[in-house]
Amino acid sequence: MTWRRVIDVNDRFLREIMVGLGKEEQGHEHRSGYDITVASEIMAILALTTSLRDMRERLGAMVVATDKKGNAVTAEDLGVAGALVVLMKDAIKPNLMQTLEGTPAFVHAGPFANIAHGQSSIIADKIALKLVGPDGYVITESGFGADIGMEKFFDIKCRYSGLIPRWWCWWPRYALSRCTAEDQRWWLVSRSPRNTRKRTSNCCAKVFPIWRSTSRTPQIRRQCGCSGKFL
Repeated sequence: MTWRRVIDVNDRFLREIMVGLGKEEQGHEHRSGYDITVASEIMAILALTTSLRDMRERLGAMVVATDKKGNAVTAEDLGVAGALVVLMKDAIKPNLMQTLEGTPAFVHAGPFANIAHGQSSIIADKIALKLVGPDGYVITESGFGADIGMEKFFDIKCRYSGLIPRWWCWWPRYALSRCTAEDQRWWLVSRSPRNTRKRTSNCCAKVFPIWRSTSRTPQIRRQCGCSGKFL
């Protein structure tokens, strides 16, 4: 059994546990553990799904165990894919909220970028685009890091959804980095622009204009040497 449970509590002692130790489960003891909810495969599926039918196919393909011969056992093999969809039939609907300025915002899904694709849901983006119409615009957030979230946004989410972004906004967290004494990210960006130049070149390779939101934009422009790409 390879399927791990999830819980919305960050407790390191639950990451690796032994289960099946009760009297009724004798002979079925095995090592397992808990992940946080955003690290689950179902969360990653929720963000990439486009319909209930698509969700059923993705959930059914999840590998939950291996047999004695080492072959993968999926949720479909166990006959529980339909039950999983029933449990998720309401979760597929995006949550409509608003920002402090009163702008409507869909908050939906949140898989981690370091272990999954790290993107909000395709369904939320498509609903938002339909609501704003041809003359409107939608801002969607990808996972953290130009080397993780941005790459997976272009290479995974855009390919599955078929949506092509018109702009890409980079929001460096300089203030946060400078406040942490042992954090060397600020030094990497301010003293040695190679890191920033590399991340910028990754985006320029996608042929998207860049809007970099930071109070230090003029300084970074000079260091990166590609001011023509910044807006």
